[in-house]
Amino acid sequence: MQWGFWFCWLWAGALGWPAGAGAQTWREVRTVPLTQPVHLSVDRYGNYYVADAAGNLDRYDSLGQFALHYSPPKLAQITQLEARPTVRIFAFYRELQEYKLLNRFLTPLETYPLAQASSELGFVRLAAPSLDNQLWLFDDVQFALYKYDKNQNQTSFKAPLDLLLGQADYDFNQMAEYQNQLFINDRNSGILVFDNLGNYRRRLGQPTEHFDFYGNEVYYLHQGQLWFEHLYTGAKRSLPLPPALAAEALEMAYAAPWAAVLTRNRLVVLQLEEP
Repeated sequence: MQWGFWFCWLWAGALGWPAGAGAQTWREVRTVPLTQPVHLSVDRYGNYYVADAAGNLDRYDSLGQFALHYSPPKLAQITQLEARPTVRIFAFYRELQEYKLLNRFLTPLETYPLAQASSELGFVRLAAPSLDNQLWLFDDVQFALYKYDKNQNQTSFKAPLDLLLGQADYDFNQMAEYQNQLFINDRNSGILVFDNLGNYRRRLGQPTEHFDFYGNEVYYLHQGQLWFEHLYTGAKRSLPLPPALAAEALEMAYAAPWAAVLTRNRLVVLQLEEP
């Protein structure tokens, strides 16, 4: 029995699971009032970034202390916010059909209108940076996935999703590259996974509004719980949210032992505590 216990403990650790996760509880650290927040992201240093409906971007430290503010020159909502992969913040404005790159001090480094991209593009619903300094684009009109090289001003390839996925009622709202794979969230069915050539591989998770990554796991909110799913073993675990937050949570950012929950009117910073 003792050997069995240690084997299970080591196996869970190898998957990236915190030991004793089932007995952990959340402690509220700080609540920050917000006006019309729409998206939340966390960088590799544990800083939180919150975008609002007017396109403003605010940065908070891991304890929820306000740090920096950015106001765009044009009023438009950020529809994709990604702070995790590099030291640069990626913000996509669907209405404007452009993206911005900002540094960690929220100073704009680049603004790129997608009108400069390939003429074969229709309306870009989703955009995400790739590690090879290209762009992933999902075109609503073509219902196709593109890899676009902005330095060469040409598409590297096109993947028609109607042929790859078949006919269904898809509702794509988020896209991100991670560990040489592309992930697209479908609100109706879960997270679709593609390889780096745009070939569809599998589906992860459960219906959700938002996902992100921690180590070798993808995490997302579903029915009042924070779910983790290992990208290579398929192992799942979950942590229930505090009851007062479970019904209100829109998005969540996790950087152990800290986490932040975004609701319609506030940011709630939590700490995961051992029993």
